[in-house]
Amino acid sequence: MKPIKNTDVLVPILLAEKIDKISGSIRHQLEIEFKVYELNVEQGLILEELNYHREHTTTQKELGRKLRLARYSASRNIDNLESLGYVKRFKDPDSARRVKVSLTRSGDKLASILSSLIRNVYKDIFSNLDGKEQTNLFKIMTKL
Repeated sequence: MKPIKNTDVLVPILLAEKIDKISGSIRHQLEIEFKVYELNVEQGLILEELNYHREHTTTQKELGRKLRLARYSASRNIDNLESLGYVKRFKDPDSARRVKVSLTRSGDKLASILSSLIRNVYKDIFSNLDGKEQTNLFKIMTKL
């Protein structure tokens, strides 16, 4: 690797390109893993998010915000997951305007499988870094 000139412009551009490349690699690998279950990345991540926060129900709006999905995209992906029997929607008893989403039994089983796949993808992506390097990278990224 060529030495990087430490300029105010070049280094941030190169860092942004590396972050974008890592993000793209993760997305590509998740696409491959989720395709086996006939899901797109967004659907797989919705199931993962519901699995992670299983102790409380989540609104459709919260899911969209957390996963950075446009409102229509969150709704469409949840529609698809609902038609596949993986999630169910219901009105929030505290607010008639809010729609909550939770996993069904089959969604719960699939979400557990996907959680394991996602962890493995993340482990593979960062496998070239030892534990200390991963910790340091996390500390640096947290500052951004």
